[in-house]
Amino acid sequence: MKGLLKTIAMSALAMLFLFGGIATAEESDNVSEANKSKETTTVASTVGTSDAPATEEEKKEWKWRWDGGFKLDSPDGMHSLKFGGRMMNDWTWGSGDDEIEDAFGEIVSGNEWRRARLFFSGTVYNVVEFKVQYDFAGGDVDWKDVWLGIKKLPFGKLRIGHFKEPFSLEELTSSKYITFIERSLPNVFTSSRSTGFGILGHTKDE
Repeated sequence: MKGLLKTIAMSALAMLFLFGGIATAEESDNVSEANKSKETTTVASTVGTSDAPATEEEKKEWKWRWDGGFKLDSPDGMHSLKFGGRMMNDWTWGSGDDEIEDAFGEIVSGNEWRRARLFFSGTVYNVVEFKVQYDFAGGDVDWKDVWLGIKKLPFGKLRIGHFKEPFSLEELTSSKYITFIERSLPNVFTSSRSTGFGILGHTKDE
């Protein structure tokens, strides 16, 4: 029995040596040296490819980025300007038999520009904010938002000009994010935009 166990053990050791499962002392030293060399190469490579610090000229440059429009930020973070707009075009096609047209008139197919807007907004010195927005839909130019505001006041924000009144969540939601192409019928009771001044903010507990 002992002879059989000894034979099995010797066979297992031979298999391990054959497939590299156990390394000799010389092989271990070679592997250790190779690992050290690999680590040294990795560190050298990392140091060689590290990003260089920004130059003084780069620190003075304004930064462009996309955030719901083209946004321009000053190097010190005190000023921010934003340019954007939206275009919404409706297309309709309809047809009806003579009975329907006799009752309701001719069904006309066509399209119209529901909204075609450009805006320019921003913040100056992280205190003064403004927005100017024009709507070109319908073939004429209408003011949508033209206001100037001051932030960081003890009671919140002060806004003066032409802007949306803080009434009706549906009305305050941008037309870019409403579910349907138009707001619901009860929304006709909102005043939407008006000219005046407003105090905006929230209580300290909220």
